[in-house]
Amino acid sequence: PGAHGTPPCLCFGCRERGGYGARRLGERRPHPLDGPPPAPRVLLARVEAAEARGDTAALREALHWYGMRRRGPLARLAPLARHADPAVRIALVEAVASWTAPGVDALLGELEHDPDPRVREAVDDWRVR
Repeated sequence: PGAHGTPPCLCFGCRERGGYGARRLGERRPHPLDGPPPAPRVLLARVEAAEARGDTAALREALHWYGMRRRGPLARLAPLARHADPAVRIALVEAVASWTAPGVDALLGELEHDPDPRVREAVDDWRVR
């Protein structure tokens, strides 16, 4: 009640996946920050290109898009757990923590003992959820 004329928020955190009319609403009004995630092969190419250039911002962006998927190439992304930049390791935690792929718990267990306290805190935040 009282919501007439107010457009719904369609960001990744607010939208209800699989809800009534969610697909059509998302197609009509895509959120500029979320949008549909790129195809997995495109994301993997972005990760490889960012690693080759040493571009941590592009690497974190690709991991952001992987976080919107239910699964991904965990074996290919697992070496990022030893990346020199802690922000990349935090992005890796945020990307894979919600996946149902086998091996996610082992990877999070490895990152739970990371030397950077922010990475350990990110793992703890996801374990609590």
